[in-house]
Amino acid sequence: MSYKVLFLVLGVVITFEVDAKRKEYQEEYEEESRGDNSYTYSKSFSSKVVLDNAYTKGDISGYVIPDKERSKIKRKMLNPEEIIYGEITYEATKNLLEYLKLTNRDVVYDLGSGVGKFCYQIALDTPVKKVVGIELCPTRFSNARKAMSMMEDDVRVSIEKRVFFKEEDFLKSDITDATVIFLCSTPYSDELMKKLTKKLGGLPVGLRVVTLKELAPVTLVDRSFVLVSTLAHTKMSWSNDMDVYVYELQSTKQAKPVVFEHAEEPKELSISGDLEKEHLLFEKFFEESNAELDSAESFFKSGFDKPMKLDREKTKAEEKAREREEKKEAKQLAREKRQEEKEDRKQKEELKKAKKHAKEDSIDAVFGELK
Repeated sequence: MSYKVLFLVLGVVITFEVDAKRKEYQEEYEEESRGDNSYTYSKSFSSKVVLDNAYTKGDISGYVIPDKERSKIKRKMLNPEEIIYGEITYEATKNLLEYLKLTNRDVVYDLGSGVGKFCYQIALDTPVKKVVGIELCPTRFSNARKAMSMMEDDVRVSIEKRVFFKEEDFLKSDITDATVIFLCSTPYSDELMKKLTKKLGGLPVGLRVVTLKELAPVTLVDRSFVLVSTLAHTKMSWSNDMDVYVYELQSTKQAKPVVFEHAEEPKELSISGDLEKEHLLFEKFFEESNAELDSAESFFKSGFDKPMKLDREKTKAEEKAREREEKKEAKQLAREKRQEEKEDRKQKEELKKAKKHAKEDSIDAVFGELK
């Protein structure tokens, strides 16, 4: 009887230990699955509550910016029309993220990120490795960073190492690690979309681009953008019926079929007869085999070296074209800067003259009273 009790107690102890070890392994597996950069805080509240509280508390909006910044944005967008600020809604972003199914290997860029709501929602609702917002307007860039300081400490700690903002021209930004690009591109001109499509076409194959405006039909080398989906009736701050286009950068390079000529069947050597004849037959067989090997080697050289040489020449031509384009843009920026400096000097001179005239008028008025 005592042995039965002992075995029963041992069985219970072993069962508890096995369950504890299984739970420990499960927790380690889940931690590895999340990755080092994934969000780890307990979501006892929704990302919508987090965003609403932060932007309300900080009184953050992207609609009001200085006229000088507005003019700068219009020039960069190459769009002479009035540009109205807009955002993708929270619900639309939620639906888009469900479609994209982002993982901890994804790096997302929002080109024209405004005050950063889209970037923060991605970081809060998905385990992405990194999300970067690039914004040209200094006021909106500052407000995007301010929003993080308005969040609760546990929320901020969970996302601050995965959300980044840059104040710069996205045509000049380094986005080579991107796996997903978002473009709120409704106000972008056709010329800007063409430049942007060429830039994105130079990124690794497999890139996904989500845009409100269709990509420009540009020619790319060994690759092309393929429209994989159109998400209709997407809600934006200015419309409830926008189409969102999802593209994937795919390779168009096809492997060339390798065709080998049928080699002659090796001659069967006789093991009878005189040895000298056998020796001559073997030498002839050996020479024919070497000739076939030489033929195969020359085939590989002629079949593969030529395309590689053409690829190198195309790459060099593209690099030269890109350098010319960059020099052209640099000259344009220099001209714009000189024009701005000229306008500033002109305004200063006019202000100086106005002050001088006002001073002279006041002096004349004093002398008039004395007379």
